[in-house]
This record gives sequence, structure tokens and C-alpha cells, in this order.
Amino acid sequence: PPPACAGAPGPGDVVLTEPAVTAAELDSIVANGDMEGGTTPLCWRHNGAGQNVVPEGVDGSGALKSNNRNNRWHWHGQYLDVRAITENSDKYHYMSAKFKITSKATGLGVSCDPNKGFWDGGCPRGTL
Repeated sequence: PPPACAGAPGPGDVVLTEPAVTAAELDSIVANGDMEGGTTPLCWRHNGAGQNVVPEGVDGSGALKSNNRNNRWHWHGQYLDVRAITENSDKYHYMSAKFKITSKATGLGVSCDPNKGFWDGGCPRGTL
């Protein structure tokens, strides 16, 4: 049994209620994927450098830009809304992303080698 702590909740004292989900919320597991919401809500996070939304996205959409990224492990990320994923479902999710890698000094595009690791001039990686 757990130790006796004065004032601590016991069994049945804490109730977690699953929030209601709308069909629109289940439409995509990635929130604000094309930056249509601008920075509100900014569901994307950056582990290190800052980020902002710029208008240079694909087909006129917005895009995320890293500010002052100075380490290879700084990247954008988002906690995915997995409520739309159900076990043994016949529903499939397709994910894709496009990156533009630019020089911090010139702003011009640079190339990367997909056969190298991110620590050695490799291309951006995606992780789920």
C-alpha cells in the first residue's frame, strides 16, 4: 500500500474526464499543419531556437521558420492529437512535409545529403 500522507488524495478522489471531441478535431492529427491559424494557436514547438510563421509556404500557405538555430538538434515538433487514431481501424493517415533549408548567413537555399546523419550535413528527419 502507498504511504499514509496527510491530505493526499485516495482511491476515487481523482476523476479524469475525457474531453468531448468534435468531428472537425478528428479531421487531422496535426494541428495547424499549413499555418492557416497563423500563430494562434501555435501548436508547434521548437526545442532550442525560436520560431515564427512566414508567408513563404507551399502554394501560398504559411511556413514555420527557425530563428537563430545554432545546433543540429534544434527542430520543430508537435504533440500529435492521437484521438483520431483507433486500433484495428480501416482509417489511414498520410503524412508529408516539405522543407526548405537556407543558409543563416545568406538566406539562400543549401543542399543536404540524405545519406548522412543530421550531425554531419544530413537532411532533416521526421519522427513519429
